[in-house]
Amino acid sequence: MSCVGIHLVSSWTLKISFFAKEIDVVEWKGDILAVGVTEKDMVKDENLKFQNPILKKLDSHSSVLLAEASLEEDFNGKAGQSTVLRLSGIGSKRVGLIGLG
Repeated sequence: MSCVGIHLVSSWTLKISFFAKEIDVVEWKGDILAVGVTEKDMVKDENLKFQNPILKKLDSHSSVLLAEASLEEDFNGKAGQSTVLRLSGIGSKRVGLIGLG
């Protein structure tokens, strides 16, 4: 699983910076935290908790809204799928899940 931070800077020209960095996903601050996930990463246990440690951590810091939203959006990590969610309780303004298959 990979996490990519994106900073959007508004000015006369649009500047987008992409970077990879080792940081706690719930502490990272920015406009959107993009998380590439596979179908295996989206597996949940009998209590609807993610088994993947990164998704589990994001979900626990967002009052379980990530798991609920992924169910409502029918997002399961298939290649070509994506969803962007606004979650409170974490450093980024939004979390984007990008399906990798």
